[in-house]
Amino acid sequence: MSELSTLARPYAEAVFRLAQGENDLAAWSERLQSLALIAADAQVARLIVDPAVAAERVADLVIEVAGAGLGERGANFVKVLAENDRLSVLPEIAAQFETLKASAEGTLEAT
Repeated sequence: MSELSTLARPYAEAVFRLAQGENDLAAWSERLQSLALIAADAQVARLIVDPAVAAERVADLVIEVAGAGLGERGANFVKVLAENDRLSVLPEIAAQFETLKASAEGTLEAT
């Protein structure tokens, strides 16, 4: 688990800085949650790790499933993750983004 955290951290921080710079934390939060669900789907997860399937094809599939709400920047983010073999880390990226977002907004999650 710590390896996933380490792999996800630079992507989570980069997208957080982008979202903060665009003053668009909420929209990026929704995008990342959607992408995390897509990447966690059993069929998509199998494609992500299948060496016979080109990363570009998997990225195109994820972008298509995510729909128009993903936007150009979101699609570019997916492509970068695919090129670097990091699509499987999307759930952890989304979780770390939420932690950064909560810290920036000064919110706490109570359990």
